[in-house]
Amino acid sequence: MDTDESLIWQNETSVWFQQVSRTAAGTYLLRREYVRDPAAVSGAARSSPVRTTAGATLIDAERDPRWPGVDLYELRSDRQLALLVLDGAASDPATTECFRAVGALLASRHGSDAPGPRQVFHVVRFQDELSLAASGSPSSRLRAKLAGALLDSIEDWLEELASPAGGVPSLGNATMNSIFLDESGQVELTYGPEACTAHPEYDVGWLLGELTELEYSFSQRGMPSSHIPLYARTLLDSYRDAGGPELDLARLARVVAVRVCLHYFDFSETMPTIPIGQADIGFLEWLIERARMMEDDDAER
Repeated sequence: MDTDESLIWQNETSVWFQQVSRTAAGTYLLRREYVRDPAAVSGAARSSPVRTTAGATLIDAERDPRWPGVDLYELRSDRQLALLVLDGAASDPATTECFRAVGALLASRHGSDAPGPRQVFHVVRFQDELSLAASGSPSSRLRAKLAGALLDSIEDWLEELASPAGGVPSLGNATMNSIFLDESGQVELTYGPEACTAHPEYDVGWLLGELTELEYSFSQRGMPSSHIPLYARTLLDSYRDAGGPELDLARLARVVAVRVCLHYFDFSETMPTIPIGQADIGFLEWLIERARMMEDDDAER
């Protein structure tokens, strides 16, 4: 990799530090430094993927041996899907096609026989975070607001997601922060140390959880949001059409609720002086209740 770089953007959260630079060769270098190294949690080396579908490619990390928990990705673009969706106020054909490409790539990955670590990193760290939140961490206020049966459901679902029966090779961090789109429409998904074996609903639901929260956030701010369900529908249709495993809709709803809940806890840790609003709590409670109702319906069948 070319190390002659010019910084484009960087950010830091309670999970990681990220930085994107442009290299002298005209490519882009994404550097991620984890607060808690996923490779240390999983305890297993991952196999390097060679996986490309029409319009989308997995980009494997190079782990810098000098610094534990630091991954480097060489990319064609610095255009992060999360920022494109956040900046958009209407449906964008290129972004829609991006979700189509991602759905096909996830289906391809889930249908492969590549081995992966069993530990689902973000599930394990959320379980630990909930434990710490009970003893005075910045997110303890959020835990107090969710105490009771709703939080019990989240903890039960984390147990389910942590031990997948018949799991598939998963990216483990399929988020819009990990997807990049160049000007020609080619999509790159960063594949890092979160790679694991998980329920197929985990990767798909992680992205759907982001879109669900974003739709809510847009509507709260009076911004157009009707295009966001289109992105979600495109992702699901593409995943199905590409031959992905059949998804359990009740489990998908549980993953969405867990993803949004984890984001709220991460935000509380990253921005401890900004409390999660009551409207946001109400939205999260609705997601949990919806998932519980679907779970109950499944149990009655």
